[in-house]
Amino acid sequence: MNRQASSPLPDDPSPAEPTTATQPTEAHNLLQHDPEYWLEDGNSTIIAGNVEFRVYKGPLLTNSPVFKDTLSLPQPDGTSGSQCICGTKPAVLHVSDSPEDLRHIFRALLPGKTPRVAPDDLSFGAVSACVRLGHKDEIDEIVQRSLDYLKKSFVESFETWARVDPPRPPAFEANHSIGVVNIARMTSTDVLLPTALMGCCMLNSTELVNGFTREDGTQEKLSAEDIGRCFLGRANLM
Repeated sequence: MNRQASSPLPDDPSPAEPTTATQPTEAHNLLQHDPEYWLEDGNSTIIAGNVEFRVYKGPLLTNSPVFKDTLSLPQPDGTSGSQCICGTKPAVLHVSDSPEDLRHIFRALLPGKTPRVAPDDLSFGAVSACVRLGHKDEIDEIVQRSLDYLKKSFVESFETWARVDPPRPPAFEANHSIGVVNIARMTSTDVLLPTALMGCCMLNSTELVNGFTREDGTQEKLSAEDIGRCFLGRANLM
């Protein structure tokens, strides 16, 4: 498990348990409250990169065995730290995920400052984050919902594919087919591959080889094997 709880001792880089307090440090002073998920009465503080999220832990404990294990650890007694308005000290958890990815997971699971009456067309960033973090944190319902959304566009049979445009949801770009191939590989959802790989074959060579940059700055690229499949497929199609 790649989640680590914070420690009240600033010189301990890899503590085993979360804590409700952290001594003032230069790094701590650089942390920013997330504008969407900093709830004054929240009972858990989760830190990703330089962003602090204050949220309700109940939905996280219910939906993710990984969060249940880490956020349910007992908190040290006698430590100083900020309190939420309910009077209890929130647990503090450091995670290795990007703030952008974590925000998408919270939007799927938790109430925030902006009510969501009806979901908009999902972006690739939202779907990708929900699948990748949901897969890692064992949030099965989010993973399945995201895969079902992709299956509406990346269909199993070419006979049901509208061939006018590359297959993709309304908010996706053409090069996001690369990410869908990687999602299919990671989750063993082979039904996404025929039209996702077809979408990759329709990219120019530079896009196909270099991939694209996700919203958190990381690079999304096909494996060497899938790049080879796409070049071979394009030659056969020609």
